[in-house]
Amino acid sequence: MRSRRAGLLGGILLLLVSLPAGVCWGEQTPPLRTVATAGESIVYVTPDEVIVQFGVETFGEALDKAKGDNDAQSARLVKAIAALGVEKKDLQIDNLQVEVEYKGNHPYEGIRGYIARRGYSVKLRDTKLFEKLVDTALKNGANQVNGFEFRTTELRKYRDQARSMAIRAAKEKPSLSRGT
Repeated sequence: MRSRRAGLLGGILLLLVSLPAGVCWGEQTPPLRTVATAGESIVYVTPDEVIVQFGVETFGEALDKAKGDNDAQSARLVKAIAALGVEKKDLQIDNLQVEVEYKGNHPYEGIRGYIARRGYSVKLRDTKLFEKLVDTALKNGANQVNGFEFRTTELRKYRDQARSMAIRAAKEKPSLSRGT
């Protein structure tokens, strides 16, 4: 009796497990229809700020000389940039580095001197002052212009506008259908 009951339960379980599979096999889903299209747009924007990177590099045979000269040139630079109306929060020190320079590029030949470097990043909120800022910086301690980037403070707004225009352009294109 026990083996008959076990066989019957096994058959019922097998039937329950195989039933969903049989139902899925019997169903047929229609092929998917897809439409593919693409659109693009360009939005031209007048930048309303510029980030400018400057560097002050000095050399001295003694570490104190290299560092002292760098401190003096940097102080003159910061003062001149502030005189242009740049707020303190918009002038940042990006890096500070001291490097040993060896005679003949080998430490065993002795030290030739020290190179002190300081990098600044300036956010200029009036892009019309860009050339004046560069000129002022180079005349007041900076001896490197390490780059600049014109930007807009409303990037998200213009990206959304471009995305919206691209979607509209995609909808206006004749589309190619795939599938039946």
